[in-house]
Amino acid sequence: MIEARRYLQGQVVDGRFPLIQYLGGTEHSAVFLTECADTENRRAAIKLVDAPPGNAEPQLTRWRIAARFSHPHLIRLFDAGRCTVENAGMLYVVMEYAEENLAEILAQRALSPVETSEMLGPMLEALGYVHGKGFVHGHIQPSNILAIGDQLKLSSDRICRIGELGERRNGNARYCAPECLAGELSSAGDVWSLGITLVECLTGRLPEPEAASRGAVSLPAELPAPFLELARHCLMKSPQRRWNVSNLKTRLERKAPALESAEVQEVAPPVVGREASGKRRYPLALVAGGAIAATAVLGIALLTHSSHAKQPDAAAIEQAATKPEAPPQAQPEFRQTQPLPAPHAAIPSSAPTDVVQAQAAPAAPAVLHLQPTSEPVRAGVLRRALPNVPRFASDTISGTVRVLVRVKVDPSGNVAGAEFDSPGPSRYFARLSMDAARAWKFRPPDINAKNVPSEWLIRFAYTSSETTATAVERMP
Repeated sequence: MIEARRYLQGQVVDGRFPLIQYLGGTEHSAVFLTECADTENRRAAIKLVDAPPGNAEPQLTRWRIAARFSHPHLIRLFDAGRCTVENAGMLYVVMEYAEENLAEILAQRALSPVETSEMLGPMLEALGYVHGKGFVHGHIQPSNILAIGDQLKLSSDRICRIGELGERRNGNARYCAPECLAGELSSAGDVWSLGITLVECLTGRLPEPEAASRGAVSLPAELPAPFLELARHCLMKSPQRRWNVSNLKTRLERKAPALESAEVQEVAPPVVGREASGKRRYPLALVAGGAIAATAVLGIALLTHSSHAKQPDAAAIEQAATKPEAPPQAQPEFRQTQPLPAPHAAIPSSAPTDVVQAQAAPAAPAVLHLQPTSEPVRAGVLRRALPNVPRFASDTISGTVRVLVRVKVDPSGNVAGAEFDSPGPSRYFARLSMDAARAWKFRPPDINAKNVPSEWLIRFAYTSSETTATAVERMP
C-alpha cells in the first residue's frame, strides 16, 4: 500500500520521470507533476499505484490500450510501466497534466443549467467513443472530469473492457451503479454514474437513496428541465431500462437552445474565490463540444488557468570580470535572474503555499569562467556553476529554498569531494545544488610557494524569480 506523501518529491521514476511536485493522492495512489518530452510544454502528470497482486500485467495492458485511444475529450496517456519507490514495487502511468477538476468546482458551488449542459456534452462525446470501442470508463465522478486550458476531458487511466471485472480502488462507491458493486463494469453503469454526477452538479449534493427500494435513488423535484428527465433515465434501477449515450445526446441537443436562451437572461454567478489567504484562484472555462460549443457568449468560467506554462531558455551567463576576485571570506553573489512570469503562466492549482520541491531533470549547469591574471591572489573562485531551473518549476516556489554544500578542493583547484552542510527542505533542489557545486573551479591557496587543498561552503538560494550562489572559504 502506497503512502502518498510529499517526501517522495525529488525522486526519479524509471530513470526518466522526476517527481517534481505532489498533486494529490488516495490510500492506493499518488499523483505528481513530472516532465515528459511527449508534451508541448514538457509538463505531465505521473500516477503511482501499488501493484495489485496478480493483476499488475493486466493493468499495464489496459493502460497501453488506452494510450492508443485518441479523442479530444479524453486525457492522453503517454507511458506506463513498473518501478520501485522506497523499496516498494509500483506501477506508474504518465498522462496529460490537468489544472483543475470538477470536484474542486462543486466544493465551492453548484453549476448553472447551461454550465451543466456544457459539461455533459463533452462527457457524452467521450463516453460514446469509449463505449463504441467495446470499453467502459468505470469511474465516472467529478474528480475524473478534468480541464486542460479551455478543453474539458475525461480521465482515461481506469478504462477497461465491457464486462471485465474491475476494481473500485480509488473510486467512490457512491457513484457506482447497484449492479456494479459486484465488480462487473458495463456501459449502463457509466450512465448511472453520469446521472449521479449530473444531480450533484445542479444541486451541490448527491441524491439520497430511497429507503423503500434498495439500490434506487430519490431525485430532487427542483431539478430543471431537461435534467430531471435525463437523470431519471440515467438512474433507472434496471440497467436494461436506462438510456444509452446516444439517447442522452439526442435529448440534450434538443433542449440546448432553450437553456441557452434562459442563460442569456440570467448570467451564472462568478466562481467564488478560495480562502482569502493569498492563494490564487483559477477559473476554468468548460467548453462543450459540438453544437453547444457555438455558444461562445455562454462560456462559463468554472476555473481559469492557462495550460501551457512556458519553459525558460537556458540561463543567461554573466560575462567574466576583467579582474580576478579578491580573497574575502564571503564571495559576492552571482545571480541568475529569470524574467517575471507571463500574465497567464500556468501554476498548478494544487501547489502548496509553502516551499514546493519542484524541478525536472536538470539541464547542464550554466557556467561562468573567470580568467586568472598574474596578480597574486591567495585563493578565489575561477568558475561558478548554477542549476538551470525551468519556469514551470520556479513558479511553484513560495519564499526561498536554501541549500548549503561543503566542497573539498584539491591543489589544482578542482572539487574533489562534496557533502551537504544543509540540504534544505527539497530533495530535488538539493540534488541540483550538489550537481552544480561539483562543477565549480577554484584558485587554490598558495602557501610557501606551493598550492594546497582548501575547503569552501557554497550557499545556493532559489526563489520564483532567480537563483543565486555565494562561496565562503573555510580552510585553510
